[in-house]
Amino acid sequence: MLKTYNKTTAFMSAAIITGMASSKGALAAGGSFNDYTEGASQQVTNFPQIVSYLCYLGGFALAALGVVGLKQHVENPGNAPMKNGLAKLGFGGMLMALPAVTSAIQGSGADSGVGSNAFESFDAVTGIGATPAP
Repeated sequence: MLKTYNKTTAFMSAAIITGMASSKGALAAGGSFNDYTEGASQQVTNFPQIVSYLCYLGGFALAALGVVGLKQHVENPGNAPMKNGLAKLGFGGMLMALPAVTSAIQGSGADSGVGSNAFESFDAVTGIGATPAP
């Protein structure tokens, strides 16, 4: 088990180092660390769209398998329990909802334009934001 783990980590380390060396503005080419991080961030800009695509694809596949499982349960309840079809439908729905939920979570943490980490205290009497006492 440990040998497999060491081989896996060695392979992953080699892949990361190769990716670092081949990226635009890599440190090996004489660029600065800022150039490297800028190039790396430009390479992963499509990552959220790829994950969303995979979530939609997997969710659709699981939902279709869930419908097939429920159909099998209707045709032969003894050999195909309903829980399998419902579980596939549920997980398919969760996968299809994941991109929308993550974008909503990311949008809720966005800066409101007031200022960085600007919070107003709440006045319990009036229910309006009050300025804190010095």
